[in-house]
Order: sequence, then structure tokens, then C-alpha cells
Amino acid sequence: MSIKEILDIILSIFNIRSMKIISRQKIILAVILLTGLSLLLYQSLLSMQLVKVKALEFNLLSQKKLANYQHLILKEPKLLTDKIEIMKDRLHHLEQNFILAEETTKFFDDIKGLVSITDNRLVSLDKKPALPFGIYKKVPFVISASGYYTDIVLFINKLEHYPRLIDTRDIKIEAIETQKRTCELVMELKAEVFLK
Repeated sequence: MSIKEILDIILSIFNIRSMKIISRQKIILAVILLTGLSLLLYQSLLSMQLVKVKALEFNLLSQKKLANYQHLILKEPKLLTDKIEIMKDRLHHLEQNFILAEETTKFFDDIKGLVSITDNRLVSLDKKPALPFGIYKKVPFVISASGYYTDIVLFINKLEHYPRLIDTRDIKIEAIETQKRTCELVMELKAEVFLK
């Protein structure tokens, strides 16, 4: 098909043949129309290419996201086991604290019982805050009691044979007064003890 035939077809489409125009002007008009049509065609092709590019970009982004998710999924069991281990450690720590709290309550009751058996007066029984948890595996306690010398000695003997003590340290005994009637010393005891 020649260029002249193509131009004739275009001119017939736009009904330019019926117009009384010189053939040179017809050709110029046909070229302008052809250029306009090709521009429209080019623009539509360009927009189609743009749509394809956008689709490719979206596809690449989706693949990257999928790769990230797969990476996370592969890492997840390790993260999960790490979290489980941390929770086990925390639970064990809480359990130890709970056991220690139960033991402490029992220990307080037992010491109060020992003090009353030996006719002493318990001044205080406290956790020692100076030493951090874990040095002796358990929290140290400071017992302060006062009573007659013989009763304090009896109390120390009972305290040292208490079955759930790890150690008795820093036993200090001081005379605080003398009973005039019996000439017996009233003593004050301070002992640092550790539970098993």
C-alpha cells in the first residue's frame, strides 16, 4: 500500500474529499491529522507502558516484602525459643522469690517461737538490705533480741542448731544493764543468719 493510498483512506475517513481544497492543502491536512493520530496512539502506548512499569514495581515490592516475611518466619523459631527461655528464667526467679517468701514467714515464726521459749524479747528480725540477692543464694537476716545472759546463750545454741540455717555470722552480744535483784546481766544480741 502506497502513501497516497493511505492518505486517501485518511482523507475519506474525515470526509475531506468532499471539500473543495487544493491537493497540496489536502496533503498537509492529512499529515497533521496523521501526526495527531500517531501522537494519540503514542500517548496511549506510553500510558500502557506506565501501567506495566507500575505493575512491575508493585510486583518487585511484593516480592521484597515476601522475602522479608520469609526471613522473619525463618528467624521466628529462634526468637520464640529465646523468649521462652527468658520467660522460664523469670518464672524460675519468681518461683525462687515465692519459696523464699514462704521460708521467710516460717523462719520469722520459728525465731519468735525460739525467743519466747528462752524468755528473751525479740527486738527485730529484718532482711539485711546491704548484701545483694544471690551472694549466699539466699537473703541474709539480722536478728536483734534482748534478755538475760543465760537466756541469750540458750537462744544462740538453739539458733545455731536451727535446721534451715546455712550459717550464723556476726554474733554480737552487749551488756545493756544489770538486774539489781538477781545480779544477772541483761544482754542484747545481734546475729546475721542465712536460710538454706
